[in-house]
Amino acid sequence: MLILLMSLLCAVGIETSKPGLDVGIVITDAAKAKDFYGGVLGLKEAGAFPLPTGGTMIRYQSGATVIKLLSYEKPPSKTAGPIRDAIGIRLITVYTTDRDGVIERAEKRGLKLTLQEVRPGVSYGFLPDPDGNVIEVVTLRPDSPANLSQTVAIGLTVADAQKSRAFFSNILGLEEQPPQDLPNKAGVKYTFASGASIVKFWQAVAGTPVKTGAVQDGSGIRYFTFMVKDVDATHAWLVGRGAKVAMPPTDFGRLARIMFVTDPDGNYIEFAGPIKAPK
Repeated sequence: MLILLMSLLCAVGIETSKPGLDVGIVITDAAKAKDFYGGVLGLKEAGAFPLPTGGTMIRYQSGATVIKLLSYEKPPSKTAGPIRDAIGIRLITVYTTDRDGVIERAEKRGLKLTLQEVRPGVSYGFLPDPDGNVIEVVTLRPDSPANLSQTVAIGLTVADAQKSRAFFSNILGLEEQPPQDLPNKAGVKYTFASGASIVKFWQAVAGTPVKTGAVQDGSGIRYFTFMVKDVDATHAWLVGRGAKVAMPPTDFGRLARIMFVTDPDGNYIEFAGPIKAPK
């Protein structure tokens, strides 16, 4: 299934180099964030290194996704909080087979993970990280298929669901799944597949404040990343599809070549790949 989805992306122009999307979170306290993502969720740290723009990136592996914690010398204002209180990237869903471990480690830190069963062996609940980002924890049976534990979902609250559907389908070329009614008549959830990752969103009520923008404009879940084989080719293809480019292909120090586009709400979406060797 993952190979099929990656092939679909390649066929429409985005040639990805890994099955999962990465997620960037700007944090205000590195020690507390590390204790939550590593200590509570039990994710494996995948290295830390200095950012060319100043500060440090701490990486955690969650299935096929890398959660990137960006710690700057001067933390920006907080933009995290409840899912529905702002337009932007409001949620990350992580999957784990360590149900009892997460519950126990959360309780030791004064956090309570209340789980609701979806079907036998699969439950979900919510935990706030130290900055108030909403982390949805989906617990799986230890013998669940390996592809399920590779999954990460990214949740957005959007101003106009139809504009967002057109963006993810027509511009990014992702495959839309059937829409689903949310519980308690809370609206409709729209879902798009990208390899081992899911992008899901729901519409905000009128008057909801917007907390999107450039990565360093605020703390919280600030962007997500497609890892691609050729950033410049991806840029040309996206421009041809009408994407709004926030930053053209740029070498990010010696780490990677990156670019950003924005969705209809101003959320930043990164495309990152290897730096091109000089001719």
